[in-house]
Amino acid sequence: AATSEASFKTAATVADEAAEAAARLEALGAEARAAAAECARTRLVQPKYENKQLKKGERAEAGHLGVEGARAEIGALEQALLPGLRAAGSRWVAPKARIRVRWLQSLDEAERASELAASLVELEQHLRELQSAADVSERKPWRSDAHEWLGRSVRRFFWLKSEQRWLCTDASVGSWLPAEGSDVALWHVTHDDGDEEDLEEHEVAIALEHYSEGRTEPLPSEAGALKAAAEDEDDDDEAGGGEAREESGGDGKDSPTLWRSAEARGRWLSALAGARTPEVVALCATSLRAHTGRYAPLLTKHGEATKREAAFALTEAF
Repeated sequence: AATSEASFKTAATVADEAAEAAARLEALGAEARAAAAECARTRLVQPKYENKQLKKGERAEAGHLGVEGARAEIGALEQALLPGLRAAGSRWVAPKARIRVRWLQSLDEAERASELAASLVELEQHLRELQSAADVSERKPWRSDAHEWLGRSVRRFFWLKSEQRWLCTDASVGSWLPAEGSDVALWHVTHDDGDEEDLEEHEVAIALEHYSEGRTEPLPSEAGALKAAAEDEDDDDEAGGGEAREESGGDGKDSPTLWRSAEARGRWLSALAGARTPEVVALCATSLRAHTGRYAPLLTKHGEATKREAAFALTEAF
């Protein structure tokens, strides 16, 4: 009987504690709901954001985006270049040609990124007409004749560190550069997956052997060096390494060509050809502006126009 009474008291105590806990939770829930309702009634006023790191004239605003923004950027660039184009005697400003008049009308009517891009390319073409020298190449002229390895198939091996296995890929030799001075001879190969690389003579020789022998792994004598190269490449990627192309700036001297190289112009044209948004076109306009800053035909003295006046016009619209 005593045991039954104790069990009854214990059960009653547990029930009381549970009821008390439920009441406290209910009270907390009510307080939380009341606080949430109060927050909903009280509207928090956030201060208007203002970018104080840049001068007001340099801050990006809504009008700088979209079609209107890109159109304004291209128009401002053309206005900045106008004194130099006039001084250089460009067809762009010839009264009878009316090239500029038609261009301004086309720019004003442009509504798509492709139409804006076409206007920017036309402006660039007239600037480039003023060049006094041919575009230079970033690379030496590769030869596609006079060597027995041209057109041959090669096999290369790459160590995949994450998978701990060898990647086997075939390629073909397309061109080569003869040795010159301290520069060793190079052979340019294109892999079946589209990747390209330049190989030295000993690398091509062993790659030819791999292919002819049908090997699926590199020789033990070269495996260590290939793994070490893979390790070094991973370290460079993690450190953010890599070479950056220099397409503007440089030595600060005036340039007889608009672009640093034919490849630089090609990359610019490719970016415009693939532009899907007005912002991409505006970025290309900014790139063109940077290159015109050192373009000699716009900076040379012609009559009353001076280099200083032209340079000031280029920077005024930034």
